[in-house]
Amino acid sequence: LAHRGGDDDLEALRVLFSRRKPDSETIVFHPPKTKEEEQEQFELFKRIVDEKTRKKEAES
Repeated sequence: LAHRGGDDDLEALRVLFSRRKPDSETIVFHPPKTKEEEQEQFELFKRIVDEKTRKKEAES
């Protein structure tokens, strides 16, 4: 509490949160229960990263 900032700190947080995307775009990965689930999640994660990378490159 001794290092609590002023209104500038709160404004910075407001700006940060205003840039946040809706939860509908959030992908949640729960801890895998088996090695098979772990591998499936890894493959899905790789696919998502690849798609986003390709999309970003296409926009450039």
